[in-house]
Amino acid sequence: YQRRVRGPCDCPMRFLRVEWMLLLLLCSARSIFDVEEVIRIPLHVNVGLVGFNRDGGHRAQLDPDMLKGLIEAALPWHRPSCISTGEELAVQYDISYHVVAFPAHLSTVEGALKKQLEILGLRRGAHQVLDIEGQTVETELNKLHAAAMGSTAGTFSSTKLFDQNAPTIYLINPRKEKLMPGTNPVAPQDAEEEFTYRYRYAGAGASQVWLAKKKFVVADVAAGPMSLGAMNDHKGSASMLSIPRSADFHVQSGSVFTAKLVGLVRRVVQHMFIADIQHPTHETAEKIYIPLLVFRNHRQFDPLDKSSGDFQIDVAQIEKQVNKMLLPNQKAHVMAETLNVGDHVHVSMALARAVRDNTVLQVVPGHSKFYGSKESHYEMRYRRYLDSDIIRYEFNRSSHMLDSVGPEMSMLRKRKELWNFFHPMVPPVLDRNELHGHSRLTLSQGVRVLPVYVFSLLQLQHQLLIDQNSLVSSSQESIFVLQPEPNTVQMPNFIDKTRLSPPKQDSTTQQIVAGLMSGLGGLVPPTARWSPLHGREVHDWALAVGCQPWAPFSATPELSELASSMVLRNFILTNLNSAQHTVWKVLSRLDHFTHKYLYDPFAERAKGEIGFFLSLATDTSVSESPFPMHTVNALNAEMDKLRAKMQRIVELVEQSKLTQAYTPASSLVERARAFEVYAETELETAESALSCCSVEHRTSKVVDTHAVIYISGSAILVFSCVILMFRAGSQAPRRRRFG
Repeated sequence: YQRRVRGPCDCPMRFLRVEWMLLLLLCSARSIFDVEEVIRIPLHVNVGLVGFNRDGGHRAQLDPDMLKGLIEAALPWHRPSCISTGEELAVQYDISYHVVAFPAHLSTVEGALKKQLEILGLRRGAHQVLDIEGQTVETELNKLHAAAMGSTAGTFSSTKLFDQNAPTIYLINPRKEKLMPGTNPVAPQDAEEEFTYRYRYAGAGASQVWLAKKKFVVADVAAGPMSLGAMNDHKGSASMLSIPRSADFHVQSGSVFTAKLVGLVRRVVQHMFIADIQHPTHETAEKIYIPLLVFRNHRQFDPLDKSSGDFQIDVAQIEKQVNKMLLPNQKAHVMAETLNVGDHVHVSMALARAVRDNTVLQVVPGHSKFYGSKESHYEMRYRRYLDSDIIRYEFNRSSHMLDSVGPEMSMLRKRKELWNFFHPMVPPVLDRNELHGHSRLTLSQGVRVLPVYVFSLLQLQHQLLIDQNSLVSSSQESIFVLQPEPNTVQMPNFIDKTRLSPPKQDSTTQQIVAGLMSGLGGLVPPTARWSPLHGREVHDWALAVGCQPWAPFSATPELSELASSMVLRNFILTNLNSAQHTVWKVLSRLDHFTHKYLYDPFAERAKGEIGFFLSLATDTSVSESPFPMHTVNALNAEMDKLRAKMQRIVELVEQSKLTQAYTPASSLVERARAFEVYAETELETAESALSCCSVEHRTSKVVDTHAVIYISGSAILVFSCVILMFRAGSQAPRRRRFG
């Protein structure tokens, strides 16, 4: 096969050979850069069993090896997604599970639970529903966790059973009859009727599953039943049907209980251990300014002053948690200032324009309007809220939003970067409406400003929430937090069919930290993840309790060790994802070029006939090639470097050496983009050189004379036989017919 390029003039024809090295480059790159293949990262997950050796509640028994096989069959791999774009990442976790039983630690866990129930006033004779504080039980579980990791701080054993850097979930099954006060024995069924206990963390929530401060999650199958979720939306609500309980071990079949337990482990892994990311890119600026601007419509208290009591915004606590979200080379500066919203017309107008109304079904307590019914009922009510998209639109639209802030804000006089951010240099002839869609957040190389706007609004006519269900809205450009009047705003969530109590007065600090975790750290609440099957964001409210700042079932501004490690892991994942997509784009471009100029259209397997192209490399009769040899060598060398760098990053992430993986991951995207620019430039040069020519294809194979004579003779012989048979049939004697 030969390809002929005919010029526009009477120039002689040029024969172009197939550039076999380019084809080898494309075929060898399929091993790691194929569009159908993603980057695979091994992940280890620890599962600890306490009370499942016929020594726990209802004598439930689980074989660790059997449970390991079921979990591996349920979730052998998982691909995280990006919440803001709804696309799966080009990274896949290949998960391996390590299931270990801890029969010797059941009595210690039961002792810690019994002590807390006695403090809460557990007594016999009346059914009680008690909420155990998870922070107090966490002390004993930390000892169990240290022993499992082989730490000397553990008091049980010095043998290392778990991978120290792997996330862990502990499934505990205490005996409720052992938790009863007194020494008299109690039957298991009687203990179920005596009391019910659940877990809260920092005084909020009521669940069987909670996230500890260290890198482990606790699931108690003896607790509950529980019921919590979002009102007017049953999807994702937690109930006795979604969480396994040991009380149902004998009522239901053992296989049903085991299936629910496996499903719970799968949900914890998807939502907490390998959670999705919030944004497709991560903040890489070395210096980050976080101005905290509090706009208030009152003079009752200053949210930044210690004298405001429960209304105080703890700036020191915010700065402490921000330091946990930073990358190794980043530094953050948090500064705060209190302003009057009435002094800033554009801010007041933005809030007024963002007010929206929505009609919802709301539970009305008390007697029903139907005769003879004493239950609550639903009625249509108006719900007023602030639309965060409109507020963000108005803030970005106006270039003079905070012009009057300059003289009274001391932070602007001390830092030139903030002054340039709040007072951009806009030419007088430029209409400020044309600034819509343009971000002012990038000031210079390595400097970033992420403003936090807090609206302390009191004495309003209506209850206000942001986006109907929250007090915070975050993005990579800005964060909005609402500080409402105490005991006036009720969250649209429930616990045990009862509307959730209003948020605490000191929850503003928690809301600010939650917004920074999403906007700066790129983290997703443990209750949320993107479902490729449904094509939308789904929630699991059973995982809402624990050491995390996302409301409404949490009341602590602290970050867990698991969330802090996820910030650096997400940075590495986003860089791997961006680099992989960049290389895929280059390969697609190269593939299109080779299909147009290099591939053999007459070959049966054009993409796989590498030997055919190798044979052309020895042909010295060809005149020239559309792709220079040094360019192909450079592309091949750069692709090998990218492949080796990605594999090195994957190995470090597998070993949980995230700090060491940070350095090569930081320059990975820039290197991939440089490779893209070089490849695109060479392709454009080659295509421009061939743009004036037309491509023709013809076969160059020598005609086999013997085969042609054989085929022609066979065809003539068959044709002659057919003619003779036809003539013989037409000359056959006919019968005479006598009348």
